[in-house]
Amino acid sequence: ALKEAVTEILSSRDSNGCLRETALVQVFLQGEEFLVDCVSFDDRHYVSAIWKHKKKQSPGFFACDHTTAVAYCDEAGSDQAKIRQYVFDCLTALGVSNGASHSKVMVGETTGPCLIEVGARMHGSVCPALWARCAGTEFSQPFLVADVFTQNGR
Repeated sequence: ALKEAVTEILSSRDSNGCLRETALVQVFLQGEEFLVDCVSFDDRHYVSAIWKHKKKQSPGFFACDHTTAVAYCDEAGSDQAKIRQYVFDCLTALGVSNGASHSKVMVGETTGPCLIEVGARMHGSVCPALWARCAGTEFSQPFLVADVFTQNGR
């Protein structure tokens, strides 16, 4: 099925009418998806929020079901601590040293965390505003980013 799918893609045309010359194949990751919002200052990373992102499958596509905040837990070996350290390692490896980041991580039962994507940007949905109302403005990602750039991270 994979070979046929790639052949179909390579024999089709893009929106500009050009024949497609390449196809990207990626493994389907199963597990729980987490969104991790961080703020970095002088190569130190801080989590402003972790969200659990649940999706439901519909015929032919996935639709977002809902996103919930994950309670903070700093216990050694906890899922949150593992996800946090994994994201920090990814941010360091990618050279993110100052500012906001928004990462998506899939955690499989047997495979552990796997980075789906990371953007050197703030979380773009209603979640930061919701988090600010729940945890206080001073702990929200936008406030922390402003602090990094205007107050030297104090």
